[in-house]
Amino acid sequence: MKGIVQGVGFRPFVYVLATKYKLAGLVLNDTIGVEIELLGPAHEIDCFLADLKVKLPPAARIDEIILQEIEVGSRDYSSFEIAESRQLGSNIATRISPDLAVCRDCLDDLFKADRYLAPDSYAESFSDMFAEGFGDNIAESFCENIAESGFAHGLSNSNVRSLAESNAYFHYPYVNCTNCGPRFSIIKELPYDRPFTTMSAFPMCAACSTSYENPLDRRFHAQPVACRQCGPNYFLTAPKLSQDSALSQDSKLLQASKLSQDSEPLQDSPLSNNIRIATGDEAIRRAAQALNDGLILAIKGIGGYHLALDASNEKALLALRQRKYRRAKPFAVMVPDLASAIRLATLDDEGQGLLASVARPIVIAPAKTDSRLAPFLPLISPDNLDIGLLLPYTPLHYLLFAAGAPAAMVFTSANISGEPIAYLDEDAYADLQGLADLFLIGERPIQRRIDDSVVSVVGKEPLMVRRSRGYAPDAVARLPREQDFILALGGDLKNAVSLSVGGHVFMSQYVGDLEHSSCFDAFEETITDLLSMYKVPKSGLVVAYDLHPNYRSSLYRDTIEASRVIGIQHHRAHIASVLAEHNKLDELVLGLAMDGTGFGDDQAIWGGEIFLGSVSSGFERVCHLDYALLPGGDAAARFPQQALAGYLDETTGNALLSEPIFQFDEHFSNALKMVEKNVRVFKSSSVGRLFDAVAALCGFVGEVQFEAQAAIWLEHQARGQLKKMSEKDRSKLDRYRLNFEGKTLDFKFALSSVVEDRLNGVKPAAIALSFHLALAGSLADALEQLSEAHQVKLIAASGGVMQNSLLADFLREELSRRGLTLLLNRVVPPNDGGLSLGQLALASFS
Repeated sequence: MKGIVQGVGFRPFVYVLATKYKLAGLVLNDTIGVEIELLGPAHEIDCFLADLKVKLPPAARIDEIILQEIEVGSRDYSSFEIAESRQLGSNIATRISPDLAVCRDCLDDLFKADRYLAPDSYAESFSDMFAEGFGDNIAESFCENIAESGFAHGLSNSNVRSLAESNAYFHYPYVNCTNCGPRFSIIKELPYDRPFTTMSAFPMCAACSTSYENPLDRRFHAQPVACRQCGPNYFLTAPKLSQDSALSQDSKLLQASKLSQDSEPLQDSPLSNNIRIATGDEAIRRAAQALNDGLILAIKGIGGYHLALDASNEKALLALRQRKYRRAKPFAVMVPDLASAIRLATLDDEGQGLLASVARPIVIAPAKTDSRLAPFLPLISPDNLDIGLLLPYTPLHYLLFAAGAPAAMVFTSANISGEPIAYLDEDAYADLQGLADLFLIGERPIQRRIDDSVVSVVGKEPLMVRRSRGYAPDAVARLPREQDFILALGGDLKNAVSLSVGGHVFMSQYVGDLEHSSCFDAFEETITDLLSMYKVPKSGLVVAYDLHPNYRSSLYRDTIEASRVIGIQHHRAHIASVLAEHNKLDELVLGLAMDGTGFGDDQAIWGGEIFLGSVSSGFERVCHLDYALLPGGDAAARFPQQALAGYLDETTGNALLSEPIFQFDEHFSNALKMVEKNVRVFKSSSVGRLFDAVAALCGFVGEVQFEAQAAIWLEHQARGQLKKMSEKDRSKLDRYRLNFEGKTLDFKFALSSVVEDRLNGVKPAAIALSFHLALAGSLADALEQLSEAHQVKLIAASGGVMQNSLLADFLREELSRRGLTLLLNRVVPPNDGGLSLGQLALASFS
């Protein structure tokens, strides 16, 4: 069996199934997947196989079944047993399970002792929490019911121990089973057995060992299994207060109030500069109280540390933005249940399903303006109509809510903006001094950092924005060629790398932007980790990289022992990523690639391209956005008005300097001079920069604080306007069409029309909406003509611009009216986070 079949309760499931049909034999893990040997009547084996395919454990997935008759020989088949794991050869092709959200049964174990303290309905409603993905019956009452737990009654650790005598998992923050808990974040090497995980340091007690060895127990061979008696725990610490601390005076006073008489320094530890305040339930109770008091809490989770705070505390929100140097980028918010999420955001069925899924990503959805959190949205998600929400996914998260933590918590990666998430204890304490007031630390080591995944919904389907926890390192595609190990390095922005093993493409967790040295270190660690995990031989490795001559990711190829290195053009890789994940490698398509930047065949900056071809045969560029002259090249992405200067003729540009409505400054005037003198200007066909230019004309004239901020701002201006318009009014907004001239899309008329409308008093939001509609219509017109010329009906679109849900919806509508089908990324991000999949797919046919 190949697929996700290790660490997800698959062997116990097989054992029970074989016992049901009275079959003899064995099941074991190997380095390929799971091997099953069966002896019994043919009819019973057929029934076994039928059930095997349709009654899988929740987190398991079978991708391939290979059947083969074997000789019984000297084998003892008197019964069915679960045998020890074994290694087959030197290569590994096992699917590693992503980390999984805590399951319903473990939540019941976590809280069921509370039934003696809570209302009669508590235990029943809580155990049903997951039945319908946090059904509304419990979601509406969860916060009140959980408030009646032991925490609310001020239980001491001794009281909890007394209650836990009959349930060692009661209030235990690491409770897990074969259906949930950490996987990828704790694996050191394959096969997935406890000695090869970070739990090897915690010997099991007799009770856990009994569960672990019992094939009928849901904790059978659950490698992270532990309880209060034998497993890791949590403790609350604080940095020693000093006069030069970066914390505010209010934070210092509040922090000091949390230090009790029994606080003690941590000796012989990398955390020796910290004071231990409390452990176990008391630590969680005090942490929850600290959040209510306005402190910022660093929490060790599955794949790293997070910073948490009360989402309705203005002072805490301002402090976090200041400490993280994160002036504008949105924060995610964790809420206890689906009903709470629905009160804060407009969520369709797909969005609700994603929130409650076992992956538990951050889900981006339109924020409700009448919620109790609405007054704080300008600090949580500035200039943005959306909010990113996530539900608890570890027992600790639920315990914090049970202990009375705020019902909406900002929950963001613990790092300085742009740096990778902290995951090692010693690094967290060193890097987060001045960011966090208190630290809630778990003793289970994390093997590798894994950030939260981020997903939005476009066209009633998920669109991956950041693929990491809950999804990585699952395979994202299957290639027909199995003989090569291919490593694809991705790009320098939103980096993730991919590795093909036996034709399966495994994509790493999100790494980050490689301009930061610590992110580049993480990039190197991730590559070493992947190659080691799958025991890739030094000989025979093929490396695919982006053609940009200065990308750090591309230059890294020279440090790897490889039999071949293959350069892949950026935008062709984007299109290939769509087709690879949809398994359409040989299909002829028109590929639309739109983003901010990418090194082109002619050494220009590309980003508005239409290709014709397939993954197997390659792609020919057949159309592109007309070139603009971009002052400063990619540096213009920081200042939209600088980008704008390259889209205007000299006369228009100079005229706008004197128009007070635009409020342009020296960045615009200096950029105009660069264009006029042809100094440090670069040809660009980037749609991303075109968005920046229009945003500048509509009023976004400041410095961009995070990638694509101006384009996102323009999208939200358009979405706000759309709410006010009827379908009939919308149909009239086509003033800014781009002219298709055979091989180029000309933007000049569109930009001059935007300038004219702004001078005539047309509101920026109306211009933003008209621009989105006109761009979608113009692209559809060009694609329609090209489809007729080349007899192609399928359009594959990718690149960071395709994260714009409004543009994607408009484009789908326009293409559908013309009889064309739009294919988008769903499994991997359309941004550069999905680039390595496309690189690898194209390299496999090179």
